[in-house]
Amino acid sequence: MTGQSNFSLAQMTAVKDFLGVDMPLEELFRRNPDIKFPGEPCVRHWDTFPVLEAELQRQGIKCAQLAKLLGMSENSVSRRMQGIYEFTPEQKEAIKKFLGVDIPIEELFSRQ
Repeated sequence: MTGQSNFSLAQMTAVKDFLGVDMPLEELFRRNPDIKFPGEPCVRHWDTFPVLEAELQRQGIKCAQLAKLLGMSENSVSRRMQGIYEFTPEQKEAIKKFLGVDIPIEELFSRQ
């Protein structure tokens, strides 16, 4: 529990079931920023949207979380993060709301 070792998905689920809480695993284990969550980070090496990528990294948001939010595959999110395809205005608004930031959409999705 000190954050020195990572919990597996099964271990996190067992803790959640033992505690009997109704919250996502990310929320339950977010209390310690050193804990890593299963899944690929959403920021790899793209540098396409520097402000968005910095915020995703700061909050520890994974591609799987954005994919679920937007209703698309992780590959589709990755292609948009690389600039191969564009985010729709609705997707941009959903991401901004999910992140809970006061940064204007134009700045959040500005290209380098």
